[in-house]
Amino acid sequence: MDPSTSFHAATTPTQTSPNTYTANFNPAWTIGTVPHGGFVTAVFLRVVRLHFDTTLKKQNQPHTLTLHLEFLRRTQTGPANFVVKDIKLGRQTSVVHVTLSQEGREEVVGYVTNSNLSTETGVTFATKWALSPPAPAADVSKFDSDADPIWGERHS
Repeated sequence: MDPSTSFHAATTPTQTSPNTYTANFNPAWTIGTVPHGGFVTAVFLRVVRLHFDTTLKKQNQPHTLTLHLEFLRRTQTGPANFVVKDIKLGRQTSVVHVTLSQEGREEVVGYVTNSNLSTETGVTFATKWALSPPAPAADVSKFDSDADPIWGERHS
């Protein structure tokens, strides 16, 4: 795969001002001609992470707790502009509103709540919950070669 089309590279936004970001929706991440919704969602999450790492660094809230997106219109490949509006900046959690526009049209809007899971304290309830049946063991060393007999790439 061309390194420019790797998922990491394709979902990397650029900050253009304290509350605006750009990305380029690569044709390698489409279904037909429309960027995959999961790909678009990943870019949203990376925009929010960058926003909290830069503009809202003092909040110290790097972890997304909730994400709600509305896909108003189909997105398209090419340039995408993101505007982040700080809605509620709090001590424990903060909420931002993000708008994705292309060619002047609002395509996707969303609300994202961030916090810092490392600083969470409070009551924890001991439960006896367990995965049933337990997940089968995996030999992670065989993942790259797709040689694990239970866990591997699904071929259709």
